Amino acid sequence: MKIFEMRQFAIESDSKQIGPFSFEIRSGEIFGISDLSDVHLRLLTKFLNGENPVEKISGQVFCKDAEINPARLGRDLRISFLSQTVSFDPKLTCSENLFFQSCLKTEQASARAQVQEVLHSFELYSVADKYLQKLDLFSQKKFQLASAQIKNAALIVFAYPWTGLKLAQQKLLSQKIKNFAQQKSAVLIFSENHERIESVCDRILILDQGRYSIIGEPKKLKESSLGTQVIEIPLNVQEFDYFQKRIKEKNLKYFISDQSLCIFSKEGADLREHIQSFGFQQVTLRKTQLFDFFIQNKKDYKPELELA
Repeated sequence: MKIFEMRQFAIESDSKQIGPFSFEIRSGEIFGISDLSDVHLRLLTKFLNGENPVEKISGQVFCKDAEINPARLGRDLRISFLSQTVSFDPKLTCSENLFFQSCLKTEQASARAQVQEVLHSFELYSVADKYLQKLDLFSQKKFQLASAQIKNAALIVFAYPWTGLKLAQQKLLSQKIKNFAQQKSAVLIFSENHERIESVCDRILILDQGRYSIIGEPKKLKESSLGTQVIEIPLNVQEFDYFQKRIKEKNLKYFISDQSLCIFSKEGADLREHIQSFGFQQVTLRKTQLFDFFIQNKKDYKPELELA
């Protein structure tokens, strides 16, 4: 079932244009949006969260097939917007905030039972009696998810969910997000964390400075375009100039990152051939990552300049 849809959606603010783009999110799906320019991504998330007015809005937005005024998107009760800031009553504890939200939808006895279930599910018992501003960042993010579950939101919009978290916490939060989606809800994530997006999202929309670039499944996007493996070769500027002509003659896909030449290959046999033909002495073989796809498809990316 279709939960959320944007059709030819675009905004303009501070001389920056984002869109137009179109996508839909179905029940149980986790959909990600990322941009080669974090400035444009943050502008979009602030607008959706009601934090930043824009000069111009166009396109259509639907939630469960009912059209929404794009300018009032952040006020739709079927959508839970989870930003990096916690916007709940600071005078109430974690459990009291959840209880208050639950009472808006059900009687007190049922609300208490629901709060206990959610506290257990999101492992928040140890901080249930703490005020929200006293919670650590990881607990705040889990609380935001718990609140969305209490509200029975059809869609949660999570802006930068993994920012500020340790690696182990990122993985735990990712699993909580997956569990939420499995309850027939939908999740929309905005993030620049390519590794987490690749591991969590079913599909992703990639923007390039706010402009539509491509949409698809992360694994298929990178492997169909770049292959499954990457050769990383440490090179300095002079060495790259020497190999550049030969690389282009072989029509190889490549980019320069952190003073390394990255060459993509779809077959293991190609990797051995490239290594032997160029005479590389020190190489690293790894799997293709979503970050590689971002860099390779950046319209104004010039690897020669990155070395200068």
